[in-house]
Amino acid sequence: MFETDSEIYQFIVDDLNKIPDKDWVMITLKVKLGIESTGYRGEYINNLGETKWLFNVWEEDRNLSKAFHKLYEIMTAETDKHKWNRLKVTLIKDGDLNIKFEWDQELADEIEEAGKQYDPRWDDTLTKEEKIKKYEEMVANGELLDYSKINIK
Repeated sequence: MFETDSEIYQFIVDDLNKIPDKDWVMITLKVKLGIESTGYRGEYINNLGETKWLFNVWEEDRNLSKAFHKLYEIMTAETDKHKWNRLKVTLIKDGDLNIKFEWDQELADEIEEAGKQYDPRWDDTLTKEEKIKKYEEMVANGELLDYSKINIK
C-alpha cells in the first residue's frame, strides 16, 4: 500500500482533508502508536476560531493506522535511532504539514506490560520453555486464541 514516506505524508494530508467541515483552518491530530493498535485524539479550528473535536473518525478507517505503522517501519528500518511512539500532526488549510515525533518511555513500558499480560510470549522474564508452556496453558484454558496457527502475510 505504501512504499515511501512521501506517499505516507500525502496520504495523511488527503485523509485529514476529508474529516472536518469545509470551513476548517487548522487540524491537530495526536497519535499514540502501539504494537498493533493506534490511538487518536484530534481537533480542528474552524474559520470562526472555534475548536471542534474530531470524534471517532478513524474507527472505520484502518488505512490511517497502517500508514503510521508503515512510517514507523520505514523510519526504524536501519536503526532504532528514529523510533517514536507518539506524534503530533498539524495541518494548515493551505497544505502546510508539520509532524513532531516523540519517544515516550512510560507509554512503551505500559504497552510492553500489557503485552506480557495478554500474551506470555512477550514476557522476557520467562525462559523460552516457560513462555511456550504458559502460552499453551492459556490457549487450553480459553484465555487466548491460538495465534500460532494464524498465517499472516
